Amino acid sequence: MDEITEYITEIIRNPIDNGMLFPAVLLSFFILLLLIWLLSRDIRLWYWKVNKQLRTLESIDKKLDDLGEGLSGRLPPAAEQGEIEEFAAVIAIENESQKENRVRKIYNEEELDALIRE
Repeated sequence: MDEITEYITEIIRNPIDNGMLFPAVLLSFFILLLLIWLLSRDIRLWYWKVNKQLRTLESIDKKLDDLGEGLSGRLPPAAEQGEIEEFAAVIAIENESQKENRVRKIYNEEELDALIRE
């Protein structure tokens, strides 16, 4: 442990003679560059209008949520589970009755060709 302490102490006392000046300066430069980059975040965001874009996207998201609630007004958001099942049953019955009311025509080849040409 004493050898490590002596080595570190020697590096700190005399960085020029042991060749540690360049790595120390380089490390300091990168730390300073990182600090400047972190502190200039607000300026970068202002320049690229990120805050304005976020506010716009949040506004659009809120408007879409409001619009979605308005379109899905068939059921209130706090509907009971029984009401949802009843609503689903009514829709299923309506779909079945619509299927029964549809008349399907079977076309032959000439009629299909005529429809395609039209």
